Amino acid sequence: MKPRGHHSRSPVRHTRMLLGVGFAYMGLIAFGHSLLMFIVPRLFPLVPEHYVLLHRTMLGHGVAAIILAAAYLWCGRKQTVWPWVPKALLTVLSLAWLGSVDQIIYWVDLPPPPRQGIIAPHPQRGWTHIPGKKGEYIVPVRIDQHGLRVAEEGPVRTIRGKTRFLFLGDSLTFGFGVPARDAFCEQVVPILNRRHPGLNAVTLNAGISGYDLGQEAHFLKHDAISLDPAIVITQVCLNDITRQFDREAVRHASRHAEFDLTFRPRYWSGLHRMAGKLTDRIRFGADRQAAAEAIQHFRFKELLTTPRSERVELAWQRALSHLGSIVETCREADVPVVLLCFPIHTQLENEGEGVSSGPQQILAEYAKAEEVPYLDLLPVLAARRRLDSKATKGLFLDETHLTATGHRIVAEAIADFLETCGMATVLLQGVAPSAE
Repeated sequence: MKPRGHHSRSPVRHTRMLLGVGFAYMGLIAFGHSLLMFIVPRLFPLVPEHYVLLHRTMLGHGVAAIILAAAYLWCGRKQTVWPWVPKALLTVLSLAWLGSVDQIIYWVDLPPPPRQGIIAPHPQRGWTHIPGKKGEYIVPVRIDQHGLRVAEEGPVRTIRGKTRFLFLGDSLTFGFGVPARDAFCEQVVPILNRRHPGLNAVTLNAGISGYDLGQEAHFLKHDAISLDPAIVITQVCLNDITRQFDREAVRHASRHAEFDLTFRPRYWSGLHRMAGKLTDRIRFGADRQAAAEAIQHFRFKELLTTPRSERVELAWQRALSHLGSIVETCREADVPVVLLCFPIHTQLENEGEGVSSGPQQILAEYAKAEEVPYLDLLPVLAARRRLDSKATKGLFLDETHLTATGHRIVAEAIADFLETCGMATVLLQGVAPSAE
């Protein structure tokens, strides 16, 4: 049987051991960070956020080490302590260790600064343009007071008393990757103004990158139609259909998986962010951007396959339902609507090799049934390619987005089509919006 004194001093030894381990750990981390404060800036430039977090981590661990050292010395003078003290100290030191690891992770893997761009969250559509905002989106971008893209430089425009061509769409209409002046929608109206001096038309570029037809329908009904357009020209691309494959889109008509990839959550700690990254890896794979591109661009093969799968059929039902909402909104406002269908690079590159043009035919049948003027741009760009077999690469930036040359060719075709179907004549006869 051990002497009673041994039991009475065990809590003291355990307490001093825990305090010593805690002091050694905190002191080591503080000393290591103090070295990093001198070494790292000389080797690698630190952003201010990194430097502040590094200094805060060093200072926090240093203060903790001093407190633990003082407690260790104080405990050395004690003959006994309460038996529950080591257990409580073990709990406190465990929490302190977790906080230490969290701080180290936080500054080593510093989160990106808050997004400073042209996009803001929207409660129904997921995201929308910030009125009056300037930013970088591959090229400089400027948004006007109505949330529409305009020329990067120049005075704030007015649309008072002008015939307004509202172009509704996604990044193709927005002009992804090209200056605003090169986007097809910004070229169509000047062409018609030159051909018809009395038209006095202005472009309203209502394209928002990443939008699908459901989001566009909501934007038109709740925002864009209030701008009193004389005509609405709706752009459709095949990714408007493939986006409907996603489960999020099935559950929420105005959402798809890109919604979750647009705005990353704000994490309050390093461990929280690590858990978020692990969740993203499980949900989307190793690369979030690659996952977003897979959602947006690389499901066309299934769409172009005939006969169509059940999932493709469901996607078409949903896409045409959203398109119907756009047409209905225009008719309720007594505004003519025109439908454009843009091809993808694969359809031109593999023309004549069994690549289906079925999506364009489905849209043509829909437009005929709804008595909506419809322009299929696949033959337009295919004709250009036949003139020059190397032209395809000069028309597309990627699978869906056009170069400045592609936008110019499309703009001329759209202007010709609007004259052919009589829309330009109708607008010249006075179907212009009233002054604001």
